[in-house]
Amino acid sequence: MRVTITTSVNTFVYTNPQINIEFYDTDTPTYIDIECLYNSGSPSTFIIHPMVASLYGWNYDLGEGTDINTAPDVDAPHANLSPYINSTKYTDATYHNAMQMVSTDLRGLPYIDSDIFFYAGHANYDRFALPGLFNVLWANTGTFYGQILPSLTVTKLAICAGCCTAETPSSRYNIANQFVINGAKSSIGWKYSIGNVYARTFTDKLFDEMCSNQYSISTAAAIAKSSF
Repeated sequence: MRVTITTSVNTFVYTNPQINIEFYDTDTPTYIDIECLYNSGSPSTFIIHPMVASLYGWNYDLGEGTDINTAPDVDAPHANLSPYINSTKYTDATYHNAMQMVSTDLRGLPYIDSDIFFYAGHANYDRFALPGLFNVLWANTGTFYGQILPSLTVTKLAICAGCCTAETPSSRYNIANQFVINGAKSSIGWKYSIGNVYARTFTDKLFDEMCSNQYSISTAAAIAKSSF
């Protein structure tokens, strides 16, 4: 089975009191083959090479019932992706560090440089804030604690499901746009603060429309936005 997801070449902004999303992409249409067929040298021989999805979500709450738990946010995306590609959920304490996200996996690439990268958690315009003090992935190079967003060579879609990940204050860049600057073909981020339930509703619908109905990222995003 071969499923293809395509991105459009347009940059657009959604504005809604509950969900404010900006979509970035490069100037060239991107075709995401869920199963990539590579000719191994013989015209009659092909190797099935599944793409990789890395999905991150955590329980930030320490028992007081006052913080968010984004671990369930990766369940539906994983269920939609896993029949087609090598999708992995990173939700336990082992992965509560930015160092793991930028370390090298079995492909010889950073985990964050997956074909599809999905982060659900606390954030600001220039950072992902993982559980733990100073545990930060920064968009820029001005880091003191934490890790810097690396160059990306294979990322087709990066979803930054956190507050203000597409906000651009005082002419500064934001982390969603920085993914594209660093090499990702497309990214999605939120321009303002977003509630966990609203973000999860959007991303659940987004992945369902991309995988079940094979819609483009931009079309699937528009449908997901209409859920509100």
